[in-house]
Amino acid sequence: MPEADRIHLVAASDPWLRRHLRPDEVLEPREQARAQRILVEEAGSRFAYARAFLRTALAQALSASPQEIVIGTGPHGKP
Repeated sequence: MPEADRIHLVAASDPWLRRHLRPDEVLEPREQARAQRILVEEAGSRFAYARAFLRTALAQALSASPQEIVIGTGPHGKP
């Protein structure tokens, strides 16, 4: 099956994310600012780790660095 016809499913637990990812090294300043604006600290942290995971997973699939990944968002800020 050609690579373009495949779907990759990637998942990680919260403890794994916190052990293996460094959002401050991966996120764009705009994403870091958004995480800091979230009033509930744990929710902001979850946003940062989830976005870092998305960048890291896409980067690995595309043979790029997480910083090279451009994530567009819709009108409600969703990727």
